[in-house]
Amino acid sequence: MSEHPVATLLRAALDGRFPPVDGGWTRVAPWTPGVEAAVAFTGHGFLVLGDDVDDAELTRLGANGHGGVHDPRLVAALVGGGWVDSLDGVLMAWGTGDPLGGSSGIPGALLASDVLELFPRSDLMAHPRVAHAQRLRRDVRAFGMPTGEHVVVSLGRGIGLLTEVGIELQGPMLGAGRAVEVVHAVRRLVPPSEPLVAEVAPGNARALGVFLSAGFRVVASAQTWRPARHP
Repeated sequence: MSEHPVATLLRAALDGRFPPVDGGWTRVAPWTPGVEAAVAFTGHGFLVLGDDVDDAELTRLGANGHGGVHDPRLVAALVGGGWVDSLDGVLMAWGTGDPLGGSSGIPGALLASDVLELFPRSDLMAHPRVAHAQRLRRDVRAFGMPTGEHVVVSLGRGIGLLTEVGIELQGPMLGAGRAVEVVHAVRRLVPPSEPLVAEVAPGNARALGVFLSAGFRVVASAQTWRPARHP
C-alpha cells in the first residue's frame, strides 16, 4: 500500500524539505474513513476531505495557504454538528530504537541502569488518554511503567497513518527532566527509520518544551475532526 500524501509531506518536512511557499492549498483524500483534517505548512495548506465538498465552496469559506485552511468559519462549516479536535502544532522526530545510548539521544549523564523503560500495558486501553487516541488513530497500543498510572502513553497510526504518540504524566513524573526521559523512552519504541509524530496545542508550553528538549522539531500545524455528514 502506498504512503498517504500527508505522511510523505511530513517525512520530507522532518528532513527540512517543505512544500512551496505559494499561498496555495491542495486537497487530498482522508487517510481514515470519517476522519478529516486541515494541515498547514509555511505558505501552503492541505485539506484532507472527501469529494462531497467542491473546491469553489472551500475557497469561498477562506481556504488558502497562509493559514486559511484553519479558518474557523471553514472548519465549522465542514464539521457541521460533528466532533472537532483542537488546533495543534505538529512536532516530529525520528525513532531511535536503541535503549542503551548510541543514536538514542539519551543524555550522557544517564547510566544504562537509569534509563527509563516503558512496558506494554493492555490494562490502560480504557484510560481516557488512550481512548481519545482510539477515536482518531488505528492500531493503538498503550504503554506505561510496570504498575500505576503515573505514565500513560498511547502509540498508534495517526496523522497520515504515521506513528503518533499521546502522553499523560502525573505525580512525580511531571518534572521537566522526567518528562523528557519519558519522551526519549517513547522514541526508543520506534525504529530509527520511522518518524514519530506528536500533536501539541500551542498553549501547552510545558509539553512543547519537553518535546523540543527531547529532539522533536515543529514542522506543521493540524486540526482533525469527524464531520456530521460522515457519521
